Amino acid sequence: MSGSLTRNYVDSLVLSSYDHERVVPTAFMDSVLVKHGHAGLGAGLGGLAGMLVGVRVGCKQPPASNLADAVAEIGPQVDCGMRHAMAGFVVGALIGAIVGEAMPSWEPSK
Repeated sequence: MSGSLTRNYVDSLVLSSYDHERVVPTAFMDSVLVKHGHAGLGAGLGGLAGMLVGVRVGCKQPPASNLADAVAEIGPQVDCGMRHAMAGFVVGALIGAIVGEAMPSWEPSK
């Protein structure tokens, strides 16, 4: 039997599913499984992957022809790389959180 916990009493639980409520005596239960999502883990892993992709596909500059041009481009390159990394992090974290929450796992209740 499955459902969302609506109320709990000392000797029973009230579960609701599909607009019906059912009283389940706790004496007849040997275990309870609880569904957990993984939005936090998905957001962390997705953010990291998005940040790496953002930096990789970010700013492309032609090679400098001399040392002075190379030094002059360091600041703008770093700025561009950071902007792409942060944008990739946000997009990756959002996608990762959605995917992580969509892949639940069932664990025994404590």
